[in-house]
Amino acid sequence: MDRAHTDGETEGTAKVICDRKGRVLGATILGSRAGEMIHEWVLAMKAKVPIGQVSGTIHIYPTLSRINRKVAGRYYENVFQGTTGKVLKWLAKR
Repeated sequence: MDRAHTDGETEGTAKVICDRKGRVLGATILGSRAGEMIHEWVLAMKAKVPIGQVSGTIHIYPTLSRINRKVAGRYYENVFQGTTGKVLKWLAKR
C-alpha cells in the first residue's frame, strides 16, 4: 500500500472470512491504525453487504483503508483459483 510506505508502516495483515454466498462473517486487521480500518468490515457484517460490494466501492487514494478493497479483490482471486473458478471459466468460454 502506497500510504503505508509513505508513513513507514509497512508491516501488517488483513483477513476476511466469508460464507459461500460472499457474505462477510468476520474480519481481522493487524497493523498500524487497524482500529480505524476495521469499521468497513463491521458495517458489511451488520448490513449484510456482500464482499463484492466492498470490492466495487471506491476507496480514496492514497489511504490505508484501500487495504479493504485489496482484500475484497483477493477474495475473487481465490475463488477463481479453486474448483469453482475452473467451472466458471469453463462456462464463460461457452
